[in-house]
Amino acid sequence: MTPTPDISTITDALHGLLTDALSDAMSSVPPRVPTFNVSVNRASPETARMTPCQLTLYLLHVARDPHWRNAPVDGPLPQVNAAQPLSLNLYYLLTAWADTFYDQEQQAMTVALQAFHSAPIYRLTNNQGLTQEFTISVEADTFEEMSRLWQAFTVPMRLSCVVKVGVVFVAPLKTPASAKKPPVTANLAVGPIPASGDPPVLFAAMNLRFAPYPPPTGATSGVVTGGELVAVAGSSVLVRGAGLDQADAAQVFLSTPDGLTEWELTAAPSWRPAPTGPIDPATLELVLPAAYSDPVTGAPPPPASAPTPGVYRLAVGRNPGQRSNRIPVTVAARIDSLAGPSGGFYTLAGAGFAPAATRVSVAGIDLTASATVTTSSIIFAPPAVPPPSGTYAVDVVVNGVPCLPGPLVTL
Repeated sequence: MTPTPDISTITDALHGLLTDALSDAMSSVPPRVPTFNVSVNRASPETARMTPCQLTLYLLHVARDPHWRNAPVDGPLPQVNAAQPLSLNLYYLLTAWADTFYDQEQQAMTVALQAFHSAPIYRLTNNQGLTQEFTISVEADTFEEMSRLWQAFTVPMRLSCVVKVGVVFVAPLKTPASAKKPPVTANLAVGPIPASGDPPVLFAAMNLRFAPYPPPTGATSGVVTGGELVAVAGSSVLVRGAGLDQADAAQVFLSTPDGLTEWELTAAPSWRPAPTGPIDPATLELVLPAAYSDPVTGAPPPPASAPTPGVYRLAVGRNPGQRSNRIPVTVAARIDSLAGPSGGFYTLAGAGFAPAATRVSVAGIDLTASATVTTSSIIFAPPAVPPPSGTYAVDVVVNGVPCLPGPLVTL
């Protein structure tokens, strides 16, 4: 929707449309109408009664468009009436007069009606380079209605019809500020800010960086913000906290939910990158190794490898036995690529798959029974009874943990 600063620009555009249409009709080979002198004007029919033939397009009436009257045409939120563009329908009286030359009158009117009928949607580019769009239609007025209309003029009735142009938007005097888009997702974390000497605390995840599928050109990582703390082997995670620059937060620990097994992530090879400057007291960054522990033996354990997919608990502290609060962290299997179909099979490459605890499905159809699963690949055939044609995600769940969004297949 592009408002117009002046409705006379609409009249001028229609005048140009009629002028061009008459010129084309007389210059075509063979000509659609004989060549004769005709003048296209925008004045009232009372003033346009002279030779040569007169084709008059006169703006007769302006009315509010009822469908746009209360609609907020700009932005997602309602606006006050004075801030909205004025929505108008313009009604033009199209007339033709040529004194005793009835044929010229009717030929000029024919060309004009053809021009309007051939341009039901008209696009006009203003001097600011903005495009206005409106419709043009010939109204179905009865003879009685036209007779009453002509009684308002001081000249006898002539060949005529009413042309409706709409919807035309007139800009308000003061353009309102654009409505702000409401937030779609808000992630909040609340926790105490420790005073000097208080133990460090962890709040929640900030974001997750991981190798996306498919990887964008020239990029090596993507970013997903908010949500639960989910990581894959080879990814980086950022965790919000406080007091993380203290000596009591020098070590990072990952444990099973029951707390019976715990690994120190800052032991060699450390998951915590060496600081290049002062330690941020509010952010904990961890970089996971690229490989997973074996799903059967669990070797090598963290920190040499990422643990098998599952839900774990993360804390900072220092030995012996001093720990901060623990927050949940989910480790998911990693999907790297999808190849196929080749020989009727797709091959999903990645890491962290567990042959005895991996489920694969497409479009909600479980394909696990016919899939071949190793720790680094899943080979599967499309559903025997395919779903409706379309593009579907390949859903992989390992140890009850869904993988991050991965590849799509077209069936």
